[in-house]
Amino acid sequence: MTDRREALFNVSAKLRELVPVLQALAKPSDHNLPLGTRFLLDAIDHVDVAAGADRPISPGTYIRLTRENLGLTVEQVALKLETDPDVCARRRAAWLTDIEADAESISDRTALVLHDVIDIDLRVLAHWIAIAEARTLAADRSAGAEDLAE
Repeated sequence: MTDRREALFNVSAKLRELVPVLQALAKPSDHNLPLGTRFLLDAIDHVDVAAGADRPISPGTYIRLTRENLGLTVEQVALKLETDPDVCARRRAAWLTDIEADAESISDRTALVLHDVIDIDLRVLAHWIAIAEARTLAADRSAGAEDLAE
């Protein structure tokens, strides 16, 4: 009998075969995909997250790598960020540094602002956030089980 991870990996592989077909139905971009198809593609992403092997990247690392690939410093990005309420560039740079170090969580609004400034892929970011959350939950469950064993 296969374990859960292997079963999810098998399901993920089968679903991935459907992605090009689904995307071809609604060219030229994902914005034109019917809502049901978008939900199916999102479900495929969730299965991938659940089945995913260990990945050495975090949401903050993804943002840092995206920024660095553009050749921008934290300070340059901070100058482009708009905040509400307005805060000085130095505080925005510190905030971005905390995000990149995964010391600060990434809200939906923050993700959208970063998308506008450094063009992060929101689906990829959501993928890394889901993996990080799954790891945190697994660690919490593991710690809870150890507490019960004592």
